[in-house]
Amino acid sequence: MPDHIPKEFKDRSILWNKVEMAEKNSNAQLARQFIIGLPKELSLSENKNLVERFIKENLTSQGMIVDYAIHDESQDKNGNIHCHIMTIMRPINEKGEFLAKSKKEYILDEKGERFKQK
Repeated sequence: MPDHIPKEFKDRSILWNKVEMAEKNSNAQLARQFIIGLPKELSLSENKNLVERFIKENLTSQGMIVDYAIHDESQDKNGNIHCHIMTIMRPINEKGEFLAKSKKEYILDEKGERFKQK
């Protein structure tokens, strides 16, 4: 996590509860999720280091707040080691307060038109 983030946010239950409380709309997007396949040839420790380096170089260095989980072969019925990475949608200040989203991004359908949610 970026240095200015309150230490309590290292507890993922606190982080995601605060994220949910910050959103007012019932259909708000809370996070972006990435699912990344990892090489079976590496040990769990090596894959963890690989994921943490990727997160640091590409996400937290840009100020993003990240939560991740690695699922190894023993946890996946197909023996597919992979990682789930989630980034929150709002920036956070030094006091742990969520700021406004900086720009709107809409989910688009296959024609490139804004997806209408019911």
